[in-house]
Amino acid sequence: MIIKQTLIKTINKLRLYFFRKKWNVVIDKKVVPLKYNEINYCKIRILNVTTEDVSQWLEKGGLNKFIGKSIHKKGLEFFFSARILDIESDDILLDAAGGRSKYLKAVRENTGLQNLYLTDHIFEGVKQLDNGIKIVGGDISSIHLKNNTINKIACHHAFEHFQAEKDVKFIKESYRLLKVGGVLLIIPLFLTDYYVECWNIETSEHFDENSVVIIDKTASIPGADDDGHFARFYDMDALKNRIIRPAEKLGFECEIIECHIDGDIIPDMNANFGSIINRPLRAIKFHKV
Repeated sequence: MIIKQTLIKTINKLRLYFFRKKWNVVIDKKVVPLKYNEINYCKIRILNVTTEDVSQWLEKGGLNKFIGKSIHKKGLEFFFSARILDIESDDILLDAAGGRSKYLKAVRENTGLQNLYLTDHIFEGVKQLDNGIKIVGGDISSIHLKNNTINKIACHHAFEHFQAEKDVKFIKESYRLLKVGGVLLIIPLFLTDYYVECWNIETSEHFDENSVVIIDKTASIPGADDDGHFARFYDMDALKNRIIRPAEKLGFECEIIECHIDGDIIPDMNANFGSIINRPLRAIKFHKV
């Protein structure tokens, strides 16, 4: 059994190595993540936790598949989202653009929270699943819930896919939905050396004239059909002008958070499939005051 598990791990590592040679060949050469000391913003901090903290949360949440020699980046996103949001059993939580992820189930197992909502464009209408999660179908910029009904919103690996003005509209929509004191958490936050709209299909689309369009048919980060084959990476000017300043005008307090484990930058991209700009793992927090 041990020999079999070792063989499977070795095969997966070799597969990852050879796949990486064929993927993200343009984007990983042209785009560089900002270093911590290059982030020109007054409200920024590092959140450091232990490997045990993360493993315990994932195990209790039924997400053991993300635990290994190196914790999978999706497991890291889920853990840090819940940790930063400080989710409690009496919260009302919305997973925005959550698709078919297991995040809400993991939160419920860890906290006992029952007020769980999931919105995504892949669903239609409003309904409650057998597991108690309430589905709200439709566009992320127009969520069919009443004003001031939610106090925690999580958005995992989806914000970068919001095309045209939907990134801006989502911030406004989140402000409408959140109660005073509520929090929106977007993770990951891709901060790079310049402002990019990246596609992995041929297109003439260019949503923001201030951005640079990169077409990389090997890029994994823009995703497939459900993600629109599109991803947006902000430099600091674009993040401030497009997201932070409008959010502050609405009444949000904003904070950028870099996530570490045992004092180390994460995720380990030698053990995860994807573009190198997935590292460091960062989030942006919006607090409605």
